[in-house]
Amino acid sequence: MKIYKYAPITLNSLKTIINSEFWFGNPFKFNDPLDCMINLKITNYPDLSDIEHFYSDYNKFVPEKVDIAKRKAQFQQDNSIFERDYKYFWDYSIQRMTGITCFSYTAKETLMWSHYADSHKGICLIFEKDKLKFNNPYIKLVDVKYPASIPQVAINANVEKHKQIEFDHETVLTTKYERWKYEQELRAFIPYQSLHTEQTIGFNIDSLTGIIFGAKTSANDIATIKTIANDKKLTLDFYKSEMIIESGDVKIEKYSS
Repeated sequence: MKIYKYAPITLNSLKTIINSEFWFGNPFKFNDPLDCMINLKITNYPDLSDIEHFYSDYNKFVPEKVDIAKRKAQFQQDNSIFERDYKYFWDYSIQRMTGITCFSYTAKETLMWSHYADSHKGICLIFEKDKLKFNNPYIKLVDVKYPASIPQVAINANVEKHKQIEFDHETVLTTKYERWKYEQELRAFIPYQSLHTEQTIGFNIDSLTGIIFGAKTSANDIATIKTIANDKKLTLDFYKSEMIIESGDVKIEKYSS
């Protein structure tokens, strides 16, 4: 099965071909501000000692520090403050401490060419899904799910330390609202472990089988990419996309120039 990776022509996208590596970026920088956020609901609140544990860790990770004594006093008056801070902590952590790289099952979505391939001036890389392997045994491809609403995650926060709380991170990282369904996305991700998990991860270059040039990709960029592929001795098929004025659809044909 073919899968596709839309990209502008930048250093990171060229490294995919030159160095056989993908860029795994933080979802905080993605175009959907709700990407990888948790629909969280506290079912049982912690006691005051656990509150102190939580805010101690909160202040280690979140730039906007809080006064712990003041928060404890506020919590006794209104525990919804804790739920707000707790959700922000997890959203902040996951969106900034997870690396994700994205693919699609389609190369013919005009909006994706516009959003992810520099307004049709970029490229779309073609991979054999079953052959694609990452240089990290814990990384795998997962299909994105598109429910009408994001499932709520119920959390019992009345534990010794909030770090003991677990939920299904994979579901959080691979669930988007139904309106994004046209992207037909699948993702690979680095489970969050530490700050600044944005990084490159290698893959087997023989899984890359072709490159589609956008409808507005320049002749110079096409020549550059073909030269890189030739220098790397890659056996690739090249294609060119075209916009059909009658329908607005994307047409893809073999490129031989």
